[in-house]
Amino acid sequence: MNWNSFGAHAPHLKQKARQLARLFFDIGRFTDLACLSLHNIYTTIESLSYLKSSFRFLPGVVEY
Repeated sequence: MNWNSFGAHAPHLKQKARQLARLFFDIGRFTDLACLSLHNIYTTIESLSYLKSSFRFLPGVVEY
């Protein structure tokens, strides 16, 4: 087998591999951002509920 002729036909495989790697990178980045957003929403709700429960015992604070 002539390796030079193989090398001439291989660039499309390299390009496909690069596109696939880029796709997985983008999917990973998207899931990271989605998980981070969900975590931020959860911690915000958690801290607000903690504040609400701590203010409940103060006199003059009315629950709505």
